[in-house]
Amino acid sequence: MDVIGDPIADSTLLKRDHVFALLNFSLKGGSFQLCSSSTSSTATSPATDSKYARTLVELEFAGVDMSLESRLRTSSMLFTARLGALYIRDIMTKGTLFPVLVSPQQKRVSWEAFHLLS
Repeated sequence: MDVIGDPIADSTLLKRDHVFALLNFSLKGGSFQLCSSSTSSTATSPATDSKYARTLVELEFAGVDMSLESRLRTSSMLFTARLGALYIRDIMTKGTLFPVLVSPQQKRVSWEAFHLLS
């Protein structure tokens, strides 16, 4: 019964869930290249051996926002992530019909709207 009458235990300040850590990460853009290293040998002489890296796929991204929030009292964490755009390009296949494998959806103009504008 002593706890019910204790004004310190009934304080709303002690019942609040305080944020222990809030981390924000933002990246405007970047790219990665997946490369394959190959050895080309046309003769047995080490002078004619050549090592080269060939790009297979290129990944480009833009507008990355991440946030991490930690609350100790409830032992909870919140993680959010947002990606503005992602492009994956096929560099390996020469003359491909689909050089861009993944890209954001493009806005399409219908033919009726195009004729109305012209």
